[in-house]
Amino acid sequence: MASYYYPSVIALVEGILSGEIEPIEISGKFVLRNPYPAEMIKVNSIIKDEFNSLPELRPDHCLLEINESIPNAETSETWLEYHHNIQVYGQKLILRALTFLRLCQFGHLGFVYLFVPGANIENCAYSFLDTRFQTPPKWQYYTCPYDFPENFPELESFVGQFWNQKIEEDNVVRWFNKSFLEPHLEDKLTDLIFALEQLYLRKESERVYLSYKLAMRCAFLLAKNREERMHVFENVRNGYKNRSKVVHEGKRLESDEETMRLIIELEGYLRKSILVYLKDNIIFNSKNLDNLILSAGCLGGDS
Repeated sequence: MASYYYPSVIALVEGILSGEIEPIEISGKFVLRNPYPAEMIKVNSIIKDEFNSLPELRPDHCLLEINESIPNAETSETWLEYHHNIQVYGQKLILRALTFLRLCQFGHLGFVYLFVPGANIENCAYSFLDTRFQTPPKWQYYTCPYDFPENFPELESFVGQFWNQKIEEDNVVRWFNKSFLEPHLEDKLTDLIFALEQLYLRKESERVYLSYKLAMRCAFLLAKNREERMHVFENVRNGYKNRSKVVHEGKRLESDEETMRLIIELEGYLRKSILVYLKDNIIFNSKNLDNLILSAGCLGGDS
């Protein structure tokens, strides 16, 4: 079980569980839990004294606690250098955990701030690492698929298998994570399409009919039958077309129900594609994808 106080990096997260919960440990790597009483007193005292624009911890808040030791300071490091290194270290670990939670549909989530306990005792001191409010915007008609606890076994499996591979540093995954924090729909759409292109147009030698190739390859890999494939195909083509208008014509997207439906669908396609990519990235080059289509293969099921 994870240490309750130390050594850990802890984030106040938004967009996931709320209310009173029992601590949930994920593959021994991180824990989702409510704040402890002593923790709330100490952290809220710091907020009142130094960061009064931050929300104070409440008993119903959800914290994400990393179960990994904090590196010791090097003898040549100053305190400021050590604090900076711990900040970078903590940000990376929290981002890694958030990546797995986002990929396994645990919410449209981000963090409000990061802090660390200073000792392995209940009544210890705390220090803040990051107070940047990296939380997703809230749009009308946007509802992120949320399948907890149904997706818990998938989350456990992926964390256990891929935690040490630093998947958050992969280019495709970086664009996926970036899309969660975009304040403008045009940027979010651009991120999603760009990430899909990096997967499905990889090593594409002929730079023609790209929207058709992207849509066709997504449809065959992600859908189970003709009707579903046509649905994926049309959504990806529409997403590509709108992205092109955003980039080349300066088009602004309206946050209406139809636009949000398309954004949610594209986000789902990218999420599913990344999960396949993590398991078998050899599939994702243009020749292999086209061979799969020509043989009528389908990762989603029978054709």
